Amino acid sequence: MELVFEPSSTIEDSLPSLHAALVANPPKSHADVIDTFAAIVKTLPWQARTPLLTAHPAIGQKKLSALSATEQRSTETVDPVVQEQLIILNGAYEMKFPGLRYVTWVNGRTKAQVAEEMKGMLEVRTVESIDPSIIVPHTPGSPEWVEELDRGAEATMNIAKDRTNKILANS
Repeated sequence: MELVFEPSSTIEDSLPSLHAALVANPPKSHADVIDTFAAIVKTLPWQARTPLLTAHPAIGQKKLSALSATEQRSTETVDPVVQEQLIILNGAYEMKFPGLRYVTWVNGRTKAQVAEEMKGMLEVRTVESIDPSIIVPHTPGSPEWVEELDRGAEATMNIAKDRTNKILANS
């Protein structure tokens, strides 16, 4: 798990359940292991699922984990304007969804494309139109907040599957 997920208490605390589930129903593939973990995560209270997202570095963040470095530091030269936009978008996201971090499966997309996705999720056309004074935060545990947590957890699983495929392809 540590090869494909950012370290978090969600993973650590779920290992006994994951082990039991895999013994009871042996996986046929690496993806099956991740799918089994995803099913376990869905049964956890939101408080226990949150660290799965907060373990990820913010999109465009300078200090990255070893796992995220390869994905976020592609051969792309990042426009300083896009880098600044990502900082603002991450801030707006974290105001709207306190306690969460925006996680998406980059999958070869540029940071500019990810910034566009974030704008869409935040329902803004431009970064300049973001007004922190009118961002209405969703209370942790509220239906909207949990829906976003679930979206981010699914993205985390897709990232883990992608990392697994890359490891297998390079072995």
